[in-house]
Amino acid sequence: MLEDFLGIQALNVMNRERFNAAKKGGRKVLLLPHCSRKYIDSRCKAIFDPSIPTYICQHCSPDCLINQAVTLVEERGYDVYVILGGSCVPKILASRRYEAVVGGVWNRTHVRLSSYEAVWDPCSRSSTPKEWLRKHLV
Repeated sequence: MLEDFLGIQALNVMNRERFNAAKKGGRKVLLLPHCSRKYIDSRCKAIFDPSIPTYICQHCSPDCLINQAVTLVEERGYDVYVILGGSCVPKILASRRYEAVVGGVWNRTHVRLSSYEAVWDPCSRSSTPKEWLRKHLV
């Protein structure tokens, strides 16, 4: 786990300049794990799109981590995908040419992304989406 963290930090440093340039006008995407939803059952009103596959947040709960993250970054021009795991990432990245990619952490699943600035572990609940996203993305 420490090795993965150090690898991610090295990629962040190497790609920081490119990521910051993309944040100013390029196509950006935030990938979040579905386990960050407040409810993982029918109480969550997110619509599942099997063609990607992703959940589309319906903003049903103000204290849901996904709702908070989606609200914050969509107004800043990010596309957001709430996905089931890392196997969805190549399909999403192939569908559009993103210049900046930010990913959440999926239980130690290692997903190689072309460029990202930072990785938030929403499953740990160590910081709120607003705190983390404001520090790293906006």
